[in-house]
This record gives sequence, structure tokens and C-alpha cells, in this order.
Amino acid sequence: MSRQLDSLLQELDTEVAPSRDLWPAIEKGLDRSPLPAPSRPSWLPWALAASLLITTLGGFFGGRLSSPDPQAPLLDVLTQIQQQHDARRQRLVTRLTPAMVQTGTTPGELASTEALASIRSAERELFDALKQQPDSSELLQLWLWVQQRELDLIQKQQLRHQRLQSL
Repeated sequence: MSRQLDSLLQELDTEVAPSRDLWPAIEKGLDRSPLPAPSRPSWLPWALAASLLITTLGGFFGGRLSSPDPQAPLLDVLTQIQQQHDARRQRLVTRLTPAMVQTGTTPGELASTEALASIRSAERELFDALKQQPDSSELLQLWLWVQQRELDLIQKQQLRHQRLQSL
């Protein structure tokens, strides 16, 4: 098969000649004078410069006026932390069995429930303060500490109830 192709390739001409002489037409085209440039209105360069200036100024001032809040990413992170904490709290609370609710409350359970409500209130107040000052590391640390204390108190309530059930 390749021998056939090789023999066919050798039979082909190495040059292809045009069917007619093209040089007279090429010379005639070279002798002609170039086409005159189309005339532009004299106001066109000024219009282009003005539109460029307006676009640049609009982008500059528009960007300054509608610049995103630099603390928006911090607020997003705080909201995500709050959502994760709520999910953890919900998992712990759902582990409270219906038996815990049905057995009634002892003075110790009542006190821990009041403490839990107080901690939740403090956690909400700290979160609201963090929304106002999201770059405050002291508020952030205190908020995280209060969240952890809330989870610890829920776990202690569960352990206390389990001990009471075993008695």
C-alpha cells in the first residue's frame, strides 16, 4: 500500500502552473493610485475622548460609592460560626430524652435551666455586639467562650439527669 502511494507521489508534478498569465493584472493593480481615505467628522476624536473620560470617572466614583463593606466577610464567618453552634446545641438538646422532661424538675435542674437561659441571652447579646464590631478579638473570644459554656452546661444537665435516673 505504501509503495503505491510512493509511486503516485513521484508521478505528481512538483510545481503547479497557473492556467493563464497573472502578471499583467498584478502590474495594473500596482500602477493604480491607492484609494483615498474616508473622511471622518472632525468631532469624532472629541466624542471618543469625552466618552472615555465619562466612563473612567463613572467607574472611579461608582466604585467608590458602591464599594462592598470590608467587614462583610467577617460577618459571614460569624454567621457561619453561629449556625454551627446552633446545630451543636440542637444535637445536644435532642439527646435530652422525653423521660428527662417527664420526670419533673428538681431544684438543681431548675437552677441549671435558668443559668442556661441566662447564658443564651448573653450569647445573643455578644453576637449582636460582634455584628457591630466584627474585628474585635476580645468580643469574639468572649462570645466563643460563652458558646462553649452553654454546651458544657447542657452536657452537665444530661449527666445529672442520667445519675438521678440510675438512683
